[in-house]
Amino acid sequence: MNKISEEYFNAHIFPLWNRYMEIIKSNIDIIDSCVVNNMKELGYFNSDFSFNDFNNVLKNLKIEIGFTVPQKADGWFLMLSGGFFPHYQNIRNRSAINHSDKPDFFHDFLGHVPMLIDDDFVNAIRRFSEVYVTQNDYIQSELMRLWFYIIEFGVLKNKNRLFIFGGGAISSDKFSKDFKKGKINIFEFSMSKIRDEKIYLEGNPENLFYFDSYKKMISTFNKEITCAVR
Repeated sequence: MNKISEEYFNAHIFPLWNRYMEIIKSNIDIIDSCVVNNMKELGYFNSDFSFNDFNNVLKNLKIEIGFTVPQKADGWFLMLSGGFFPHYQNIRNRSAINHSDKPDFFHDFLGHVPMLIDDDFVNAIRRFSEVYVTQNDYIQSELMRLWFYIIEFGVLKNKNRLFIFGGGAISSDKFSKDFKKGKINIFEFSMSKIRDEKIYLEGNPENLFYFDSYKKMISTFNKEITCAVR
């Protein structure tokens, strides 16, 4: 596993940080409050976010980060099952700042890392990975749907309003704008419904599924992991 050096941070991450935070701020009205509050707690909104701020984020997480090059799902979840959250260190092309079909540093750091200070979230994704790496291809495909429609593109409902929660949704300005404009169909979560859905590799699903609360989302996620392997 690699580490992010101060030289790499200053050369590749810092120059783009403010641009990405502008995107987050422009979409903050549709990002679920638990994610936003965690970002605030971790110092994401500090002016001139520095290498020291970056390291302070890592120190406050409930799971250690393992920086890595892009890899296939089996290797990614094997790393997570071993107690390290696999965080990509590559940076998307500047022409794809608003949306990238491939995970990168900003996808992980903006979309997933804020929830890594939550014990329930960390325990759930660790458990998912431990189950995933022991299953056959068919069960893995079922589990991947669960991951995709909750961890990557999950939606939470609060006071009759819908908010994006998943890391893939938060890290894509294009997706967030489509969400705001009502271009995406959103239904109450049902495992039977997501079995009929396609997982879009470009990260732009036509349909999404919501939960009435974060607690219910995590509970359902854990329950469906168990059901998938029975």
